[in-house]
Amino acid sequence: MSWVHGIATGPFSQAFDLGVTFPPTMVYVWGVLAAVEPAFRTTMDAADPSIRVVMKTPASLADLGIAIVVWWGLRERPLLAATAASLVFLHPTVFGVSAFWGQYEPIYVLPAVIAAVLVARGHADLSAVAIGIAAMAKPQAVPLVVPFVAWWLATGGPRGLVRRLAIMAATVLVLWLPFLASGGPARYLETIAFYQNGNFAVLSMNAWNAWWLVQWFVGNGAFVSDLQPIIGPITPRLLGFGIAGLLSLGIAYVVYRRPTLRTLAIALAAMALVTFSFLTTMHERYAYASIVFLAFALVDLRMIVLWFALGIIVTVNTFMAIPVPEWQFLAILGSVAMVALTIATLAILYAEVSRQAEGEPAVR
Repeated sequence: MSWVHGIATGPFSQAFDLGVTFPPTMVYVWGVLAAVEPAFRTTMDAADPSIRVVMKTPASLADLGIAIVVWWGLRERPLLAATAASLVFLHPTVFGVSAFWGQYEPIYVLPAVIAAVLVARGHADLSAVAIGIAAMAKPQAVPLVVPFVAWWLATGGPRGLVRRLAIMAATVLVLWLPFLASGGPARYLETIAFYQNGNFAVLSMNAWNAWWLVQWFVGNGAFVSDLQPIIGPITPRLLGFGIAGLLSLGIAYVVYRRPTLRTLAIALAAMALVTFSFLTTMHERYAYASIVFLAFALVDLRMIVLWFALGIIVTVNTFMAIPVPEWQFLAILGSVAMVALTIATLAILYAEVSRQAEGEPAVR
């Protein structure tokens, strides 16, 4: 709320002097809100019902956009398209993240979903633009670039990969242009470093994942720093990056071997789940993207069971994102379930390679 007020009353180019913790895509969204709602110039009262509605509107509109794009990507199969779009739009996690908590995960997931459909339909250059916009909405979108890199290499070779990386880099540069003169990128990195090495430097910010289990048993329910060395200079944060990095290579390999919309969708969900389950400092809502991407692959019983099981755990974690001691047992079960579902998603993804080995067409 204070950021939108600052954007409304000060120079747009100096938005990152306000301590904004989001990259520029979100600043543009808030700039639109500041322009269309005059109240942001005179109030910083986040309790004002009308202001709260306005603040939540972009994410809710993005939810609708995501459902439309899911339908668009599957429209050759009308029943699947209508079912998947409806399940996503009506999913309680989707409602919980945007309409209930007022968070902005849908803002980066929407362009990422658009990028997936575009690249699967042969528009690789446009997909690079879309995923660049997604990566500049929230840091959680950056790992989603990995499956796209694998796709660009598989379908366009080294020259195609370099071309799309250049387009994505140009997109990022254009988004940052209004803020360069005021040192926006440097200010943003300073703010992120401050938070990541301060109050948010914990194993898990209420995300039910592998580090939540460690935090419960080591810290007796209290937050535990992820910067404390465990073996020599290795901290939990570094260990998490190492695990996620290795698993992301496997995800990229599968997409490289089998570039299809189904494989890409499962890979993007797996990437979201790997970062959620094995990186430190995760919030409960960061698994949101997996619910959306898996909707593209609801074509067999395995995927349907996985999607519904994942949806239950993510929804409960989303609505119970408060560290209450009485919920310890439920949190432990939820964390074990999330790690197990992450492994199950990876297993299903790796099985996609054998589908190609059996002679099925790769690109479709």
